[in-house]
Amino acid sequence: MASCAATKILADGPGAVCGATVLSLPEATSTQDVARDLIRQGAVAGTAVVAGYQTAGRGTHGRGWLSPAGAGVHLSVLVQVPAKPEAIPWLTPAAAIATVQALRGLSSVPPRLKWPNDVLLGGMKVGGVLTEVPAGSTLAVVGIGVNLHAAPDGLATAATMLDAWALRAVDRYDVVARVLRELDHLLARLLRGRLDHVKEAWRLLLDTVGSAVTVERDGAVVAGRATAVDGSGALIVKTATGGTIRVAAGSGALVRHGV
Repeated sequence: MASCAATKILADGPGAVCGATVLSLPEATSTQDVARDLIRQGAVAGTAVVAGYQTAGRGTHGRGWLSPAGAGVHLSVLVQVPAKPEAIPWLTPAAAIATVQALRGLSSVPPRLKWPNDVLLGGMKVGGVLTEVPAGSTLAVVGIGVNLHAAPDGLATAATMLDAWALRAVDRYDVVARVLRELDHLLARLLRGRLDHVKEAWRLLLDTVGSAVTVERDGAVVAGRATAVDGSGALIVKTATGGTIRVAAGSGALVRHGV
């Protein structure tokens, strides 16, 4: 197991899947690492790991995710990999939607999404989602980070924190509980094959659609305007030269708002 000591194991109410067991740690290298170790030890879907601080947290594109101790939500949840292959890429959008729904009512501005996995407040990044499926596992590790009391270093885009927009004092475990509750509902739909619900909710929350964007991939930079997302979640961009490109989530491409 990752080098960190458990402080408590919390149980949620009956009927819950996500968060039925929550392992709370004062510190971890990464909650993703701890969750992977728990899979090897036989943990079941719904098991969640929360850490007050991460010494080696990570985001997408291999970037670090660092914030002061107790300043944010660092959460990883073990999730059953959907039986239908076409549903698997929608685990990350489902978690992003759940995070947005969890933050509603807590902030003075509505939370939104930047394609494919960033949570925004006031147009700035307040959180993100990272999904990993260990080789040979039937469980995925869905990682969710939310900046509560400080914005982390090392991000490529402007970041903010929930405190800057909060309507009331923010409690870390309250936010975690809200995220787990929303994630439970969305994953239930996803595992039942209700892709239409997840796809439509994600599309409606995306600030990226309709925005001017810059796409960096394979060493090239292309400017244009995001016009839509297709049925697989790929971003459709009309380029400044009149062409159209398709950017798949997980392809390694970096999409920034603005040109």
